[in-house]
Amino acid sequence: MSNFLSHISKILPENEIEDFAKSCNLPVSKSIRFFSYAKDEKKKVGYEGDFYKLENKIDWAEDGFYLEKNSKPSKSLDYIRGDFYIQDASSMYPVAKLKKIIPNNMDINYILDYASSPGGKTTQLADYFPNSIVLANDVIKGRINAILTNLFRSKLKNVILLNEDFQFYYDLPLKYDIILADLPCSGESLIYKKKTSIYDWSFNEVLFNAKRQKKISGNLLNLLNDNSYFIYSTCTFSKEENEDIVDFLIENKLNLIHNKRLWPHKDRCAGGYSAILKKEETENNSKNVYHQKETNKKIEFVDNQTEKLIKMLSKNPYFNIEKIINSGYLYFKKNIIFLFPFPKILKPIFENAISIGQALAKLEKYGTIPLWGSIDYANEQYVLKFDKKTIYKLAEGSDLKELSMKFDNQYLVAADDEASLFLLKKTGNGIKNLIPNFMIVQSS
Repeated sequence: MSNFLSHISKILPENEIEDFAKSCNLPVSKSIRFFSYAKDEKKKVGYEGDFYKLENKIDWAEDGFYLEKNSKPSKSLDYIRGDFYIQDASSMYPVAKLKKIIPNNMDINYILDYASSPGGKTTQLADYFPNSIVLANDVIKGRINAILTNLFRSKLKNVILLNEDFQFYYDLPLKYDIILADLPCSGESLIYKKKTSIYDWSFNEVLFNAKRQKKISGNLLNLLNDNSYFIYSTCTFSKEENEDIVDFLIENKLNLIHNKRLWPHKDRCAGGYSAILKKEETENNSKNVYHQKETNKKIEFVDNQTEKLIKMLSKNPYFNIEKIINSGYLYFKKNIIFLFPFPKILKPIFENAISIGQALAKLEKYGTIPLWGSIDYANEQYVLKFDKKTIYKLAEGSDLKELSMKFDNQYLVAADDEASLFLLKKTGNGIKNLIPNFMIVQSS
């Protein structure tokens, strides 16, 4: 028996070890999670999309489904339009469970996802709690692009992306109602995905990660509001990185509400661990979102610049101004116009944000240039419906040679019968497809 299996045998019954070992070398069942704005008719077992079919519902996630084996969800137009997130079933568990635990009447103002990339749980939180501001952070700069592309693909507007260390959050005058600590770990559930072996496992790596997890979790405890929730999760199995960290959190006055370890050989997922803990009200009952550590220091906000920016956007007939106004507030940062659901943002957060909500337009020398996030905010006369064959060509990154109609605007939107899908630009050589490289579907 390998060192890894000997280690796992301390937390898994002996009669399951063989099945577990086999499962580590098998591909995980494909699964997706639909966003709330996707059509309800798609969220049913048996639904067949263009490149995927829903086989079974995931027990713990009402919007999660297993796919039939031959499904290729990343090729689907539903994926391009942001209807679903391709996510392992175990990754959906902690946030789905939290949603069931939190009272419906509880105000959730700020959520911090401290190690958010690639964004599965971030987008889940933002979708489940649309009236909250979700701060999606990752300390590692190299991981930012992954979550940025997943936010880019979604229709979510209530997420601000940051690349900061703990000190930044400690200095903010904020307390959080939910903190998600999905922390770096030894990744014992990713053996197949990483194409490694159970013989590559190292107990020293487990101890290294456990030490780091304990330090990060201990720091994050200082940011919790009264009557708030703390999610601790990993994609690993070792007790040292899971229950031992939760015991530490309990010692620091959090109450354990629920915990669960999922296994690949019996729960149809990659596996992992999650715990939901709660910080109860203190004696002072200090439920207060904004909490300034230095009482003589003013809490500063950046107000939205909607009125000014609407005037800028109005100069380009492409934009549906009424729809933009009804969808939120506008902010301007580094020549980008962002759409965000809230009228003000804490100044330090605004100044350090990588992205805010949805990026609608870029201000250039000759006016406002539509960005991909604007395709749902274009005036109808610039939204063109194409047949299925043309739409799939656009999904593969192809340009269009010409259009039979003439338009008074350089930018257009390609749509199918369901929704807007692609941003197009008229050029001297035809119609340029502005689909980002990471969204291009490889032809079969």
